[in-house]
Amino acid sequence: MTQFIGEIPTSRAAHHRHLYEETITILNGEGFLWTDETKTPVRPGDTIFLPRKQHHSLECTTSDGMRLVGVFYPSMSPAINY
Repeated sequence: MTQFIGEIPTSRAAHHRHLYEETITILNGEGFLWTDETKTPVRPGDTIFLPRKQHHSLECTTSDGMRLVGVFYPSMSPAINY
C-alpha cells in the first residue's frame, strides 16, 4: 500500500481512472465525487472506496479547497492513470 495526502483547489479534477484500488478520506472541504453514473456529495469524514479502473473525479466547491488522505493498493505510482 502507498499512503498519500492531497489538496484540491476549488475546481473539478479531470475525469480519470487508475490501474489500482484507491481509498480516500475527506479531511476538510466539501464537493462532489463524479463517476460515470453518479454525482455524490462529499464532506469531511467521508471515506470513498474506488475499485480498480473506476472512472472518477473529485470536485471541490469550498473556497478554502479540500484536503484528503488516502491509500493506493497495490503499491504503485499514483501517476499511473489511463
